[in-house]
Amino acid sequence: MSGSREQRTITAVIDGREVTVPEGTTILKAAESAGITIPVFCYHKHLSISGSCRMCLVEVKGGKKPVTACSTELAQDVVVHTTSPGALQARRDMMMHLLINHPLDCPVCDKGGECLLQDNSYDWGAGTSPFQEEKRRFEKPVALSDRILLDRERCILCTRCVRFCDEISDHRQLAIIGRGGASFIDTAPGATFESQFSGNTTEICPVGALTAKSFRFKARPWEMESTPSICPFCSCGCNIFINTRSGKIMRFMSRENPDVDVGWLCDRGRYGFERINSAERLVVPLLRKKGQLTEVSWDEAISAAVSGLQQGKKIHGQGVIAGLGSAWALNEENTLLNRLISDSLGSSHIDLAPGDEGVAAGQALAEGVGAFALMDIIKADSLILLGADPSERQPIVDLWLKKAVLQQGAELLLLHPQRTEMARYAAQTLAYTAGSEDPLLRLLTSLLMKDRRYDGQEGDLAAAGLLKADLERACAWAASGRARLVLVDASFFTSEVRVYLLKEFMAALGNNATSGVLFASPNGYGAALYSRDAAKGKKGAERGLSGEEILLAAEEGRIKDLYILNLDRMAEETAERAKKGADLILGHALFLKGAARHADILFPSAAFSEKTGSMTNTSGLTQDLHKALDPPGAARPEAQVLQRMLDLLGMSKA
Repeated sequence: MSGSREQRTITAVIDGREVTVPEGTTILKAAESAGITIPVFCYHKHLSISGSCRMCLVEVKGGKKPVTACSTELAQDVVVHTTSPGALQARRDMMMHLLINHPLDCPVCDKGGECLLQDNSYDWGAGTSPFQEEKRRFEKPVALSDRILLDRERCILCTRCVRFCDEISDHRQLAIIGRGGASFIDTAPGATFESQFSGNTTEICPVGALTAKSFRFKARPWEMESTPSICPFCSCGCNIFINTRSGKIMRFMSRENPDVDVGWLCDRGRYGFERINSAERLVVPLLRKKGQLTEVSWDEAISAAVSGLQQGKKIHGQGVIAGLGSAWALNEENTLLNRLISDSLGSSHIDLAPGDEGVAAGQALAEGVGAFALMDIIKADSLILLGADPSERQPIVDLWLKKAVLQQGAELLLLHPQRTEMARYAAQTLAYTAGSEDPLLRLLTSLLMKDRRYDGQEGDLAAAGLLKADLERACAWAASGRARLVLVDASFFTSEVRVYLLKEFMAALGNNATSGVLFASPNGYGAALYSRDAAKGKKGAERGLSGEEILLAAEEGRIKDLYILNLDRMAEETAERAKKGADLILGHALFLKGAARHADILFPSAAFSEKTGSMTNTSGLTQDLHKALDPPGAARPEAQVLQRMLDLLGMSKA
């Protein structure tokens, strides 16, 4: 975006401390920079200034009355008092006002122990109230959605939830209804709170007005242990705290990383942990004996796996062994599987199991497509979304894009076969025919390179289902941007040809255009680095079968031994077909369901919260996960099992 002017500074005094800050800094932020705490309710650093709670009132020397620190800019040479008698009295008065109708629910309120109203009442309140009148009463709780409950008696009308919906998610579904003491937060009549970011409102609510059904009456903050980790439910790599109690996950809370998530989580990530607590988890190794999966010890299961792979290699040769990694596995797990199949057993048939990503996504990374940072989204003047639907597949990218368009003034060109949520924010939209991505790229490249024409342009126009005038208008817009970012969904890369077509398109856009790949799976980027297509570009690397070719070869009996890192993510019919020609299928799973039922050796997996390792998010940022719980029963992390097999095969740790 446009360059910033030289920032002027001002100097003032707050509580006797000299403070120098950039011009335009509020008293609240200036005090914070000096280590001075001013209490707040309505203020949130990622939301607009409301100034409605009046809890941050301070006195400015020479002023006629207290001012709100959150909305008042610090001026040169002023003297501010945050704990003067007048400021303290103003705070006591505000606390008394807020507590007039607030119920004494602390013993049963989920916010107890992490409630701003509790903290501020203790620190700044009077301790007694002159009001004896009956408090207001509302039906409680009210279900705003299947996940979110509202207790209107506890609400202090700070409007944090309303501003989040208006300014961050742009899902404008909450508002203040009524006037005066009868005011309350609600949705439109008959509507429910349907947003994939609704859980954030429960976290930023300063009291217990908005709570999550999944956490209601489950635990107190001081009873839980908190472990920093990474959300495993999409490729954004949002930072989280895993809160656990008595061997169970109670909730996920945001752990702000300004380069990734800015403190927000989508509901898929916030509530996706519930299946990890399932009593149906696989907890012991299983070995197929006489056609039935039978519980065995770890020693017997691993010994059977090693001897089975060695026997297959001895009888049929190394070319009948294959491995399928997973975009849902950790980097360390995919690396160890690669070592087992390639280095130890000598097979080149190692790739990712077919899934949400295009088969050539790894090749795209190898060719230099995809080097971007999420922060780049709000630095671009113009954005191009190609085949991507981040609102569904990468929800936090959705928020970055909305911020770029709504707050930073960026313009968006959307190219997608369907109308997606991002269409609301696009300056231009091209709804091309699904499956016509190759003709589309050829057309765009041709029009951007005005001196170039090729035979078949009319045929490509017909295939793409677009008008030339629309394409020309879109290309003229794309060529005019100063800083351009092209975000391409990983599912777009269905062939190597498409990788090179995209590179030509990027070259036609010019040197100030960069590109990024939006993966869907949590470790799609990291796993793609170990895929067969990425390995193709490595010196001396032999190219084996692709993931789809491996499964077909297993079905036809050309692959005899197949190691599948994540059976939970594989369709049952896929495993059933592979079983037709394979002698040995082994792998890991959380549940004895679907594809896992067709394994000959089945290792019980550890969930992401039960192991330590790393994942690489969609922008190529590698982040660490930390163990929060022990796996149930005898379940073990996949890396531990793979390393034990490598040890038995004579491969020490790298």
